[in-house]
Amino acid sequence: MPLRDAHQGRRCITPSFWVRLTRIRRIHEGEVAWKALQDASMAWQLASGLYTKAEVEAMRTPGGFIVSWMTGPRQLVDAFCVEVASTVVGCIQLWRRGDGVGVLEFLFVMPPHQKKGYGRQLVREAIAAARSAGIETVEVYAMDREPEACAFWTHLLGTANKRGVATILGQRLPARGWRLATADIVP
Repeated sequence: MPLRDAHQGRRCITPSFWVRLTRIRRIHEGEVAWKALQDASMAWQLASGLYTKAEVEAMRTPGGFIVSWMTGPRQLVDAFCVEVASTVVGCIQLWRRGDGVGVLEFLFVMPPHQKKGYGRQLVREAIAAARSAGIETVEVYAMDREPEACAFWTHLLGTANKRGVATILGQRLPARGWRLATADIVP
């Protein structure tokens, strides 16, 4: 059951306890820390058995990982990372599709730092950025084969209300999605 504002029924992503973060900041794709997080994410996906080596390599190749929710024109609006003791341990991206809908992508927190509220903090920052950019609706998707990601988003946002498909190496993989008005998400 997602956390909800008791008075208005809006989805609330504020943690029930405060997590001391060293810093959340913008991150740029060219940064060394960005590449390190991408590498760590891919290594984790391979080590966890969620994806094969060929699938992980395809994800790194332009056009090798095609998702139904990010077709057509799109623009990276912002990207954020969380630093703990000056080490980048997680990140998230906010994209805007051609239809004006914001899409949260590439939420990743290094395994030793998971379940400490960092993912929630990154989502809060991305939602604030969406509002600042005039984005009224956001979507997020999790691959069905990634049960921890599905559980995270379900806990945070409630029941999925969208479906999507990712294509890797010609194989269609189902994904569940959440579409919400940014005004309905309590910071």
